[in-house]
Amino acid sequence: MGSGASIGAHADITVWISRIPCFQTLDRDKIETLATKINVMTFQKGEQIIAQGQVGNLFGILVAGTVQISALGPTGLDVALCSQERGFYFGEAAIIGNTTTTATITATTECTVYGLKSSQLKSLTVEMPEVKDSLLQTVSYRLKQNLLAIPFFAQLKKILETKKTFKMLGAFDLLSTLFEVESLSGKQTLFRAGDVADKFYVICEGCIRISSQDADGNDFMLSMLKKNDVFGEIALVEHTRRTAMARSFEPSLLLSITKEKFDKLFEVFPDFRQVMEPLLANRTANTLRKVEVLDKLTKEKLELLG
Repeated sequence: MGSGASIGAHADITVWISRIPCFQTLDRDKIETLATKINVMTFQKGEQIIAQGQVGNLFGILVAGTVQISALGPTGLDVALCSQERGFYFGEAAIIGNTTTTATITATTECTVYGLKSSQLKSLTVEMPEVKDSLLQTVSYRLKQNLLAIPFFAQLKKILETKKTFKMLGAFDLLSTLFEVESLSGKQTLFRAGDVADKFYVICEGCIRISSQDADGNDFMLSMLKKNDVFGEIALVEHTRRTAMARSFEPSLLLSITKEKFDKLFEVFPDFRQVMEPLLANRTANTLRKVEVLDKLTKEKLELLG
């Protein structure tokens, strides 16, 4: 991969850009224009290119060298996830979703990266709307590929394998393609109590506050949901209305799926419903019980509970 031209040369930059999926819809003139905006960046062995937990500020294409992807585990220790070579591109999800980065990228050899700062990439999506569409498709694909990291879906897949219903694993793969990506700014309301329940959500990045009101109309928090949590499952179980309010606590990136899409999946794989619905119904019952109990408490008792 590469043009044969020296690294950093305009000809080499245009070749690399044209081979990145999110830029493949651009015509030659736009690729030439984009190439003039690229920053050629060099990193020494051991140097961090992106640090986990920082606001996304770099979209990069690795054109020389190798890097290691790592993330903090539950114990706070850094866990090496994988290595990547030239052709690897990164950073689009945090920039498009306006969220923090989920992993650290460290140079394991001297590396060269063709990069765009977040402000440049965002300006580009305004100038060239097709780039934003392609970036969202790329982000969506990567998020869906990571669906098994979500405990709920990992449990579902384990049940399918335990029951040896391997043909329904195809339904699971199809399920991942039905999700849409939604980006929320900080403190943005997703839905309120009383709204029609029409979607099920997965948190890929960020934090969602679920709250309700007591008998006196006072707002109280039911839970603070984080990455890999799911919510809104009542929408997939029955036609009803929301029992609580969901609001982003910080910039967040979600996957969502409508009941209509889920129902169509069940039409194609009716046996999949028998496995999926008990899991959803159990979560829904637990959520409703929590709302009903807290709803009856006075403001003073809620304060005692914290």
